[in-house]
Amino acid sequence: MITITPEMMALFRECCSFKASALILNPETNFVCHAHFASVSQDSVTFHLINRVRQLLKAPRLFISFSQNGICNAFFAAIVEYKDNLPLSPESISVQLATKIYGMETRVSYRFPIRGREGLFVRLLLANGRTLFPKPIDLSLTGILIEFDETEDPDLLSPSEVELELRLEAHSVQLKAVIKRRDGHRYGLFFPETVTSGGINAPSSLRLITMALERALLQVK
Repeated sequence: MITITPEMMALFRECCSFKASALILNPETNFVCHAHFASVSQDSVTFHLINRVRQLLKAPRLFISFSQNGICNAFFAAIVEYKDNLPLSPESISVQLATKIYGMETRVSYRFPIRGREGLFVRLLLANGRTLFPKPIDLSLTGILIEFDETEDPDLLSPSEVELELRLEAHSVQLKAVIKRRDGHRYGLFFPETVTSGGINAPSSLRLITMALERALLQVK
């Protein structure tokens, strides 16, 4: 039996009671599945899958990201069971309970605040070909928080997929992103390709951009 803290078990139970949304990533292929918390036991947690994702089954470990009470959390877990009971019941997957949740004890990657003076350029390309230039709020190796003016908000739905370009100083990077959450005109985007089975493996250009933001932050302090 896996031993986890009472706080972690309480978090999983709360997520199940509210059927909280989650993103499940196969780090080997960067395939993202959208799911809802369904139930939790002493050893595993079960998710109902929104899209059919047999690609998940090929991963030794999955990366699961979710938000609850305004806090972003994530953990790695091995698959325990997969059920395909359609059309009688939702397709589901059960994974081992996490002994460590990034976000409760430590962030999966540090989030750098952007106050405007750093000059981070953000370009968003939608599936319909429309190009947008949102305001960046903060950036990490696994995602970014952006904001639109009220008149320019494209009303994106979670879990839409978009393409993103970031530029700062001499560094630039293009990434695929998933709309993870929305709060008014602010959107939280997740970068699936930065996560591998071994942890965070972001492109060097993205790391250089975050390092430049860190230098700017230290200069202010």
